Amino acid sequence: MGANGYFWQAEAWYKLSRADLEHGDLEAGQKALEQAAALYTRSKGGTAPQTIDARVNLIFILVHSGHLDEAISRYAQLIEQERRILGPAHPQLAQSLAEYARLLGEAGRLAQARSVARQAHAALDVAAGMSAINRADAVANLALLADTRGDFIGAQRSFEENEQRALALGSDAPLLVAHSRWLQASIAGERGAPDAIARLDALRAQKRSVYFTDELDWPAAWLAGGDPARALQRYRELSAAPSAAMHRSKLLVGQGIALTELGRYSEARTVLSAVLSANSNPDHAMQDASARLWRGWSMVRAGRAAAGLPDIESALAWRRTQLGEDSYYTGEALLAHAEALAATGQRPRALLEQKQAQDIFAAQLLPGHVLRLRAAQPLPSMRSAAKRRT
Repeated sequence: MGANGYFWQAEAWYKLSRADLEHGDLEAGQKALEQAAALYTRSKGGTAPQTIDARVNLIFILVHSGHLDEAISRYAQLIEQERRILGPAHPQLAQSLAEYARLLGEAGRLAQARSVARQAHAALDVAAGMSAINRADAVANLALLADTRGDFIGAQRSFEENEQRALALGSDAPLLVAHSRWLQASIAGERGAPDAIARLDALRAQKRSVYFTDELDWPAAWLAGGDPARALQRYRELSAAPSAAMHRSKLLVGQGIALTELGRYSEARTVLSAVLSANSNPDHAMQDASARLWRGWSMVRAGRAAAGLPDIESALAWRRTQLGEDSYYTGEALLAHAEALAATGQRPRALLEQKQAQDIFAAQLLPGHVLRLRAAQPLPSMRSAAKRRT
């Protein structure tokens, strides 16, 4: 078969993969894309832009099916291919760098993610002929990285700007509008906004398919909004789903947080310890830090503050280094540390760290949003001191 024959076969497989994806069939879509990428390579010697398109879509499937490590590895290879084939000013390179930065952040490789994000911003500045839709997509991925590291103000503003860009494009960008609104609702849920669940429900009704990672937005919203029992139930339901294996750490951490908030401290420690015993991959550092933080916090609340301090201090050090001093998640760790210090008689330092945490929350939470269940209240062992200050 000649090069043209391979090319048209590849086109057919690519169209089939798009149809599979639109109907939510990730497994069939992945197989079709693998066929398309192989045939595009045979037709053009591995240099066709269509080959890159097929590989980008294959990575998309890997991400949404939970194969994050493999997706990151393939993206690193893809970016090198794009630099060589398309050149530094091609808009596809800017898009790929932004997506790669987001995935690195999701995997907990925050230092590397910030470096790649700087490359993405530079690539966006020089990208020639980049469409408004593609630019908005790249900006959205960089905003998701900001969300991952706890810069909610920056992420929210970017998503709002993207929604306005998409609305200006009219009928050309309905999916981009929906995507921007979903991400804003997701952030609202993480922050405990009272209307977050209603917004997510309304947006779900408009989507053709909802991925497993989208489903995680609901229990996160219930947890942040003060309904840990409902969040725990949903995390456990999702844990039984076929796609759950690749998200095991995130699901267990969510359960551990919910159990801690419900006062079921022994169960919480068992679940969170399972995360730490299972994770040997450095890509899971973010989930490890969360598991350590909440395992330590559960010990503090169970009256074993001295035993919980090492876990909390480890998590706080990681978040300060990787996420930054202004991150919402660093504030959360400071609050846990303050509670542990107060319980071990170190009241002055505890009050100082509580104030630092509250300053971070005040800077990161948007108007109308509420603090986390525990963050909204003075520390139990420090209520008298808080009353004297007021």
